[in-house]
Amino acid sequence: MFVFLFEAVEDKRMVLERRPWTVKGNLLLLNEWDPDIPMNMIDFSKCALWVQLHGIPPSLVSKENVGQIAATGGEVITIKYDSVNAVWSEFIRVKVQVELKSPLKPGVFIPVKGKQPVWVQLKYEKIGDFCYKCGRLGHDRSSCAEKEVTKIESTEGSLVPVYGPWLKVDSKLRDCFSATRIKSHVKNEQRRNHQEVCLTISNP
Repeated sequence: MFVFLFEAVEDKRMVLERRPWTVKGNLLLLNEWDPDIPMNMIDFSKCALWVQLHGIPPSLVSKENVGQIAATGGEVITIKYDSVNAVWSEFIRVKVQVELKSPLKPGVFIPVKGKQPVWVQLKYEKIGDFCYKCGRLGHDRSSCAEKEVTKIESTEGSLVPVYGPWLKVDSKLRDCFSATRIKSHVKNEQRRNHQEVCLTISNP
């Protein structure tokens, strides 16, 4: 545990408002110290994270629906909702309080009347490294105690891993399903190119 001292209240407020912070890929947990609480009683089991909700159908965009979807990821603290532009936005930002011992929520299927359920992808801002196997912060896949990779069934009936780089906002992958489709496309291209090479070699 480290104690940070600030000369100005404004600096401390800025640091706390801009949480979370990471150091070399590791999450740095910051709590404002209450002098009435012993150091060993400070709770570091939770962390407030900014989450982006991607893929909500325009017909279902409302502050109430956003709140319900965000609540699947943790206790909702703040919803950045613009009633005028929300429908046209690429994503909607929310701040949620997450339990650090629990897996990150990767997303959720939401029902659409008369159609297949739609996947809403949760993307986390500034979370640093996390496990692509179990979805928990604090370790990576190589040191994970879980035996199996966490998967989810797609609308086509196939099982795909839910945890990967697409949970970070800087990833170009839209969601876990697009990542699987890209891998499948690459494999098909590699197989096709291999067949073409074989045909070329065997053709005198």
